[in-house]
Amino acid sequence: MKTVWPKGLQVARTNAERSLGAMQEAFAHTLKTHEAIGELAKSQFELAGAQVKAEVEKAAKAGAKAAK
Repeated sequence: MKTVWPKGLQVARTNAERSLGAMQEAFAHTLKTHEAIGELAKSQFELAGAQVKAEVEKAAKAGAKAAK
């Protein structure tokens, strides 16, 4: 038992380190994915805002032209 105990602890420690490394890597990938999704959403909102602004300007010009 005295000879097996240290080896068992070493194996357990190695497995814990591998698990921690895998969890950190998965977290990093998840974070990068969320950042990419956020950038896509941001660009979609900016595009929609630009389109609305262009339509408002177009309507304002048409309204000013009709008022003359």
